[in-house]
Amino acid sequence: MLVVEDDPRALRLMTVVLGHAGYRVQAAGTPAVARAMLEDEVPDVVATDLYLPGMSGIDLCLWIRGQLGERAPAMMLLTAMDTAETRRSAAAAGIDDVMTKPFDIGELKQRLGRLIRPPQTD
Repeated sequence: MLVVEDDPRALRLMTVVLGHAGYRVQAAGTPAVARAMLEDEVPDVVATDLYLPGMSGIDLCLWIRGQLGERAPAMMLLTAMDTAETRRSAAAAGIDDVMTKPFDIGELKQRLGRLIRPPQTD
């Protein structure tokens, strides 16, 4: 799982909590770092904040879909701006789930668990 969050405290909290829940978590503080990490490994899920430096979470997800196509991971948008427009933009970008901040950690783990796709077999 890749978590993209520019708030260091929120990023640390999510990394620790999700790590304790059994997820292998990679953390990126910026979209640029996330993009570089995705060149090396494609995670099962990308959970990204909406407001990030240099590129929104929605634009990051669009970039991921454009680069990886069908290999793109499931994606979750985390935002305090849960508006109809945000949800429309997220859906248009192919984002699988939108979760409003602040969120319940138990619900976050449950919803992320639903997004993890079984491995593809040939």
